[in-house]
Amino acid sequence: MRLITDAVFVTNAAKINAEREKIAVQITEVGKLNAAVALLGAPDVRAEWVEMNISERRAAIRALGMHITLRPAGAHRPAQAPSQIGCAPVCPVAA
Repeated sequence: MRLITDAVFVTNAAKINAEREKIAVQITEVGKLNAAVALLGAPDVRAEWVEMNISERRAAIRALGMHITLRPAGAHRPAQAPSQIGCAPVCPVAA
């Protein structure tokens, strides 16, 4: 049996690791897209949202390019008032 040299091993290991990194990024992107597709393709979006776990919800929000801000309740505002929730594109489009 022939052994490979250290140089060949290091070179091949670097190539394999780079390919693994690329695949990991692709899997992450597909996961984000799938969460958004599942949400937007559902006949009842509210019911689908309730069924999603927190990771799926975050992925859907990111895939839709949104940034959600929850503000603390004030002294004269009920909890979860619409004024406490901000929703804006992650990268606003310049006019």
